[in-house]
Amino acid sequence: MKIAICVPSRDMVHAAFAYDLTLMTSNFCAGGGEVALFNSQGTLIADQRENMVREALDFGADAILWLDSDMRFPKNTLRRLLAHEQPIVAANYVTRSVPPIPVTQNHMDGAWVRVPTTENSTGLESVDLIGFGCALIHADVFRKMDNPWFHLIYSSVNGKFHGEDAYFCMKAREAEFDVLIDHDLSKEI
Repeated sequence: MKIAICVPSRDMVHAAFAYDLTLMTSNFCAGGGEVALFNSQGTLIADQRENMVREALDFGADAILWLDSDMRFPKNTLRRLLAHEQPIVAANYVTRSVPPIPVTQNHMDGAWVRVPTTENSTGLESVDLIGFGCALIHADVFRKMDNPWFHLIYSSVNGKFHGEDAYFCMKAREAEFDVLIDHDLSKEI
């Protein structure tokens, strides 16, 4: 299996992230997997993601693992996400705010509601929106959807821009792909 690991960044990655990335890549390749690492530096995240998808597809990737350059994750993260055999599966992690809030959301009764991962949460859960800080997406998802795959959108309801990851998830769900989170892995992110 060929995996593209895509890491958008500004001008640097965190040392702990680099350490975890090295362990995870070594763990996966020791089992016979092939990995290519793609990094796009800049400040236009939607553009960075679009470009890395094209590079990953040109590489012939079977799946793309998205990681944010400030994430921490266990060395078996890639293997665990692949084991689900799902087109889109991600970890639910929290923002770097006080108090921390989960990035995953569901649209309920006209409002966006955060989906927490608690100590009692287990297995996979279908959700409406994920963050791309730790997300595995099979390449066929991108091949079956028109681009742009990523775009910033403005909501006149709350007067805010919504991220490129939200745009992707809405398009994926329209294309009838389920968007899942892995609660067990999420507890280790």
